[in-house]
Amino acid sequence: MDAAAASGGLSLGLMNLLCIELAVPVWQCGLLLLAFTCLALYHALDFHIVRDLLTGFRGDSVQLFYSSTSTVASRILPKCEVLKQRYTATPWLCSPHLQTAFLHFFGRPPHVEYCRQLVCTPDGGTIALDWMPPDDCSGGAIDSLKQAIVALDETPVVVIIPGLTSDSADAYVKHLAHNVGKMGWRVVVANHRGLGRVSMTSDQFYNAGWTEDLRNIANYLHHEYPKAPLLAVGTSIGANLLVKYLGEEGGNTPFDAAAAICCPWDLVVCDRFIRQGPIRRFYNRMLALGLRCYAAMHQSTFAHVADWDLISQSCSVREFDNYFTRLVGKFETVDTYYRNCSSAQYLNSVSIPLLCISALDDPVCTKEAIPWDECRVNSNVVLGITNHGGHLAFYEGLTASGIWWVRAATEFLAILSSSSLMNRPKTVPDAGQLLSSKVLNTGASELSRIASNRSSCEKDEDDQLTSSVSNSKLELKNEKVASAMESRDTGASHSIISDIEEEHSHQTKLIIRNQLELLDLKFTLSQLLVQVQSFEYSLNNRMQSPISLSLQEWTDSAMELPDSSALVSSLSNCTQALSNLAMERDGNRKVASGSSIQDTIPRPSIDFVHNDSESLKVGLLVLKSIKGIVAQNRHALWLLAYVAIITTWPLLRSALFLNIYRRLRVLRKKWLNEVLLTNMFNYRR
Repeated sequence: MDAAAASGGLSLGLMNLLCIELAVPVWQCGLLLLAFTCLALYHALDFHIVRDLLTGFRGDSVQLFYSSTSTVASRILPKCEVLKQRYTATPWLCSPHLQTAFLHFFGRPPHVEYCRQLVCTPDGGTIALDWMPPDDCSGGAIDSLKQAIVALDETPVVVIIPGLTSDSADAYVKHLAHNVGKMGWRVVVANHRGLGRVSMTSDQFYNAGWTEDLRNIANYLHHEYPKAPLLAVGTSIGANLLVKYLGEEGGNTPFDAAAAICCPWDLVVCDRFIRQGPIRRFYNRMLALGLRCYAAMHQSTFAHVADWDLISQSCSVREFDNYFTRLVGKFETVDTYYRNCSSAQYLNSVSIPLLCISALDDPVCTKEAIPWDECRVNSNVVLGITNHGGHLAFYEGLTASGIWWVRAATEFLAILSSSSLMNRPKTVPDAGQLLSSKVLNTGASELSRIASNRSSCEKDEDDQLTSSVSNSKLELKNEKVASAMESRDTGASHSIISDIEEEHSHQTKLIIRNQLELLDLKFTLSQLLVQVQSFEYSLNNRMQSPISLSLQEWTDSAMELPDSSALVSSLSNCTQALSNLAMERDGNRKVASGSSIQDTIPRPSIDFVHNDSESLKVGLLVLKSIKGIVAQNRHALWLLAYVAIITTWPLLRSALFLNIYRRLRVLRKKWLNEVLLTNMFNYRR
């Protein structure tokens, strides 16, 4: 009887509790569900905004690991202010995934213009070296030529090795090149084979352990600049290549110092890491997508060495390496390829100062792969660890305008370059082992505006340039003179200039002087072309006039280096058409005869361009600026909304928590009272 009464009382209590729950409004249940969802996403995406708020956005100190007998640590680290300070991540990028995504989709890179040099490797491959001379090369071809001529051999040269499927156009590469260039150093980005819009000219592809290209580039640069300090910065897979190369060479490397950023260290561990969890598998698929796009650019070459159908269906990095990389590298299994190419095993043999920077929350290169003990044993290695930063992101400041590791690596190399640790003897390889014996100098062809919006004209120029380099049997009638003339337009090849200065050939200097005069005329014609086109636009004339056709034809064929007679003929045609256009506007269709170049070239800027074209150009510039501001504000509006949500969420969460807590207390009291009354009623019965 008592058991039946107890069971009846329990069922009645559960029914009362269910009735109470049904009495809660739906919107409160929705808020509770939203709160649990946000909490789950907060932990899944590794947000740290609450911790940053509690610490007042003070950031975290950089953990440094090095040998107790390290000369680099005792003499260089005390002067590195960036490494001694705290790293504070951008508040609205309070997650490693947000940092990494922002770097990939936005990046906010500075304006950088490169000068390209294509070199041929001993096995027939082609590598693109993108140079950024001191203070950038945006001042024009003549300014770049003057800078190259007066450049000292002692100016440091910094080699940047990009990451997987990255090239000189990536945001973090531009950030690094811009910061190093501001110090007056020369920067060269060593693009991997097949990247940087360069065709594959051999069956050898780059991989995580292929150091032969880096070895050839280092020897070539050291041969060209024997007195200049040679520095290197590797990122991601580029860092793995750099550390592996430094370990293989030991003390024979021509590099004087290096920095490895977000190195994977152990490829086996990193492979297992990105295959666990939904978010990591997403990164795995994105990396595989980049590899498939890289393969699609060279499909004809890939299809000769592997099964293209399997390559195109790869959904992970491991599958791509299994179907292609291990076959080209002649490895038995994928794990064998990963073990042989991991750089951690080569760290003990590094003989130059090396700064390694990694983040504990890196979503691609796990902290489990970091060789802590090896860094403590080698006296040349300094390991810097931050709690946050993502993969190659490390954005800092309220506007995310800078990357922290760029400042840290640049400062470390700058202090090293002025210390006595750089003065070590280096051996110069034999001439037969250098890339210079295989190089077909292209004059460091201009790679302006290599960023997002590439025009079709620039792509055609690069395709023609690549095809000319791949034909290694091309013979020049006078190689030095032709290369020097070509470099006048694009920024100057330092090796050819040094040869010219040593030979002191009067004929060569005369050719260079004439070429500079031709370039001055070319720039004048380019400015006239802009003015005439603006004037024609003001007249609502959609057909190109003879002056536009002549000038456009001349500027497009500027790389062909016409002689004086062709230049005078072109100028005469342009001048005659310009005079006709001016006469037509004034109502006088009589063509003036006997006009000279000096009399006719300044007329557009005095007669008619000053009136209509100047106002039209100002209007077009204003419209262009307005469109740019609108495009920027469209992104800024979403970022502002995101910042508002992130910053106000702690307050909203506290308010929701207090509201729900009070509701639960009221419901709990009601439920306890009803249960107590029910039990008392049953007891009395």
